[in-house]
Amino acid sequence: MPKHIDRKGLKEDAFVDSILGLVNWIKSHRVECLRFSVLSIVILVCAVGWIKHTKGKKLTVSNNLFQIMSLYQAPNVEAHERALEICQNTIAEYADDKSIDGIMFYEGNLLYRLDRFEESMNVFQLFLEKYPQHEFYEIIESNLAKAYEELKEYEKSEKVLEGILQKTKDEYIEPNVLLDLARIQGLLGNYEKARKTYDSISRDYAGTEYADIAKSHKDFLEL
Repeated sequence: MPKHIDRKGLKEDAFVDSILGLVNWIKSHRVECLRFSVLSIVILVCAVGWIKHTKGKKLTVSNNLFQIMSLYQAPNVEAHERALEICQNTIAEYADDKSIDGIMFYEGNLLYRLDRFEESMNVFQLFLEKYPQHEFYEIIESNLAKAYEELKEYEKSEKVLEGILQKTKDEYIEPNVLLDLARIQGLLGNYEKARKTYDSISRDYAGTEYADIAKSHKDFLEL
């Protein structure tokens, strides 16, 4: 005697039929399904590999940066040369990594410390072009001005420093840039401008070490 099937049973049978239909479709399209499965696996493996690779890159860059910072603090040329070597090797290998900015920052400063001023200037300029919104932008500009000064390109140094002063309000950067600017003005023979700059530092930063430095430098300027 045939079994009675109620509405619930009909729904269950419909679900079973749909599953069986899917199974039959897979069987009839097994080549396409196999290809899709293999492709999905390949994509998944590549994605996992890329994530691991990216994390590995960031970890390597971070570890190298920590090593560079440690060597940077050492008071000897050998350590600075070793730090520079790590900088340049890291940049060469991970040039497209977003976290390479810290390595570039130290590369420029290390070149400057090693009296390789033209090379440091090139690195600073590249940094400014590559990271126009960077938090160290004004510090790098100040370093660029110092590199110009070492190369006796005083007009270029003055222009960079004046540009920084037009936009910065940083309580550390501004007085240091003003001191650099007054020194450059003196080197250019613009003694009156240098005196006014020193006077403004003494007035605006009265009671600080900046005012003391400005006074001593102005006194030396007038000898």
